[in-house]
Amino acid sequence: ATKATADRLEQEHQHQQELQRAKEALEQQHREALQAREVQEMQVRKLSVTLEQKEALLRQERDTFHTALQDREEMLQRLQSESAGLRSLSDQQTADLEALNASLAAVAADRDAVRARVAAQATALSDAEAQRAAATQE
Repeated sequence: ATKATADRLEQEHQHQQELQRAKEALEQQHREALQAREVQEMQVRKLSVTLEQKEALLRQERDTFHTALQDREEMLQRLQSESAGLRSLSDQQTADLEALNASLAAVAADRDAVRARVAAQATALSDAEAQRAAATQE
């Protein structure tokens, strides 16, 4: 009976040692898992910071692009407005030039009419002088 008890005590002792080794192995695995988790959390924090920096840069680039786009749109509107003003001025100057040309044509027509009257009067005067000279000789 004592041999059986001793064997059983030995088996329990071996079992306790196996349990202790298994416990230590589990604790080691747990420590390693915690360390791995800490490393992963640190990597996540670094990636988060990097992501936040990139997002800030993208927001800044977007804002810069948006401002430049607004500036170009305003410039385009100013140029379109100036172009419309210049077209209106050009149209007015063209109308003024056409009116001036019409006025010049009317003056030229009046001049031609005056020349025709002067020529007719000169001819009538020459004829009258010729008739008087003929009448004086008779």
